Amino acid sequence: MLEWSPERLLKWAASIGIYTQQWVQDTLAHAAHPALAVRPCLSLLGQSETYSKARLEAACLRGHLTGANRLHNIRAILKNGLEYQPVQTVKHDPLKTLVHDNVHGESYFH
Repeated sequence: MLEWSPERLLKWAASIGIYTQQWVQDTLAHAAHPALAVRPCLSLLGQSETYSKARLEAACLRGHLTGANRLHNIRAILKNGLEYQPVQTVKHDPLKTLVHDNVHGESYFH
């Protein structure tokens, strides 16, 4: 069986892109032990064979921008083809259009 060191995982991730490398780095850093991060990292990096390196990198970028950067989020982004969809930057306040004495909306608390 091949040995999957953190350095080897990071090298593979770097060959895909900077946001994929950042995802692997964060996963390795937050694991209680580096060996516990190997499976999620391999699973993510294996997505480059199912989809493509460019799509995986775009999905990791979208996950980074939206905060949806868990493995299942990145997989869902790829599965649904959301990696190239525009990211919403303006926060929508559904209470803004609602007029009622007891509902103040987001601007009331700032």
